[in-house]
Amino acid sequence: MTLLFQCQFEPLKVGLSWLRKVRIGLSDHFFQKLSLSQNNILNPMRWIHPCQKCGACCAYFRVSFYWREGDLASTPAPVPSELSQDLSDFLKIMKGTEEKRINRCIALDGKIGSRTSCTIYENRPSPCRNFTASFESGSRNKRCDEARCAHHLKPLTPEDWSRPPCDIDLTPVA
Repeated sequence: MTLLFQCQFEPLKVGLSWLRKVRIGLSDHFFQKLSLSQNNILNPMRWIHPCQKCGACCAYFRVSFYWREGDLASTPAPVPSELSQDLSDFLKIMKGTEEKRINRCIALDGKIGSRTSCTIYENRPSPCRNFTASFESGSRNKRCDEARCAHHLKPLTPEDWSRPPCDIDLTPVA
């Protein structure tokens, strides 16, 4: 029996001793097929979401949102109050995004254009939730391209959204 799957995990560089700890439930043929030894490291390819290699929008646009998004009583997953400030009576703004085009959201972690993440991803405000990267939903987003250009990054293309096939054969070893 051949099992097919797409790799969706970051490249791993782990030794055999660690794999022995996590192989519970996996049959021996899986590890025999990978031919693991102390000198052979498991390193499957992982498709990484293009936004996790970018972060340009988080360091280019002002992120303002309705004040209730930061209210614990009104929202099940509020924006942390210590990361935002009042902009007006009805709007809050993410700290670090006060100045247009000379900013970096306080919740952005990592290096723009290399590896980034949002430290409050589950609690991010609506402008962040609603922002789509170019071709993420099939069409170009000029605002995404504008932010990437400001950080000397090429605009995203449809090819950036294709996932590489996994080349590990999981056919049982006889």
